[in-house]
Amino acid sequence: MCARTITLQWNEYENWTAGVNRYEVYISSGGPFTMEASLPAGTNSHTTGVLTPGMNHRFVVLAVAGDGTTSLSNKLELLLDQPPVPAFNYFQNASVAGNTAVNLTVNVDQLASVSGVRIERSKLPGSGFTQIGYAQFVTNPIEWTDQQANPADDDYYYRTIVLDSCGNDGIMSNTLRTMHLTATPDQNLQEVDLAWNGSEGWDGNVSEYRIYRSVNEVWDPIPVAVLSASA
Repeated sequence: MCARTITLQWNEYENWTAGVNRYEVYISSGGPFTMEASLPAGTNSHTTGVLTPGMNHRFVVLAVAGDGTTSLSNKLELLLDQPPVPAFNYFQNASVAGNTAVNLTVNVDQLASVSGVRIERSKLPGSGFTQIGYAQFVTNPIEWTDQQANPADDDYYYRTIVLDSCGNDGIMSNTLRTMHLTATPDQNLQEVDLAWNGSEGWDGNVSEYRIYRSVNEVWDPIPVAVLSASA
């Protein structure tokens, strides 16, 4: 099914005085029969070229004798099935983990035949994407960690391409951008100026940003500030 070809087999035609000269294979994909192959005597199989998925294809083999006499096989009709195409591929989250990795969460269409997603990363919003990994579809959502990133120094753009059960590319996800936080201390005023790029890529808008602080690596569960995303 994945190769989108069909292998036909037939028995040898026997007892012609002139003998079999060749076999001609004819295919119809919704229209008139056309010859796809002419094969020498002694051949009893043929693999078709790439066929269109989701269509009924009809096949017939014509034996041709040395004196021009012909004989048709039965007609065979087959539907070339294909994996259901995923309806959506939503990149749900890209969250920095401890300054050394980025945790990724992807939600894909469970009703389709999905083998996994190809994960791509770039430092630019619309170009420069390269594959950094593959996540197999076992549970939904798919979770995968990019351990080759350096989020302490830069922000990244991520996207995924869903793969069907044959390994063919499906739809591309939305693109998510990680947040990169910088801190500039003001020793005279005993303050710290924080700056970060906005989160990008969700279907909905960001409502607010919550700022948390730790002292001696102990995090306060209550944010020190809650800022509107539009501020």
